[in-house]
Amino acid sequence: MPSYLVVSQEQFLAYLGKKREFLQHVSFIEESFFQFQSLNPLLIKEPKLIMEYAEVWDRLLKVCHYFMAYPKPNLYIRELEIEGVDSKFIEQHKGVLDKLLETILEPSFYNAEITKISNYGFEKKYG
Repeated sequence: MPSYLVVSQEQFLAYLGKKREFLQHVSFIEESFFQFQSLNPLLIKEPKLIMEYAEVWDRLLKVCHYFMAYPKPNLYIRELEIEGVDSKFIEQHKGVLDKLLETILEPSFYNAEITKISNYGFEKKYG
């Protein structure tokens, strides 16, 4: 029998040196599900999404909260008042924000006919 037999998930993660990343990922999933249950199908379909955006995940969720509270705000991105989030952040993360917002928002809160976010598509789609 090989000497590297892994008996538990914890041992496996320790062996890979990924225990911290795994616990962080689980924490983000739980936090996201707690805040937005409708994100669950997206996070199951695209599990790497959280890992890819781990450093900014909390700010992405802040943007989601803003649009839940103020759908179609009819403001320029620079006018959105989201604590800890500036317009440059939103500009740089339009792709992932589009995925998240389209998942959590009611269809009446955005223009589903707009599928491209370039050329101000994001702004037109979400008001």
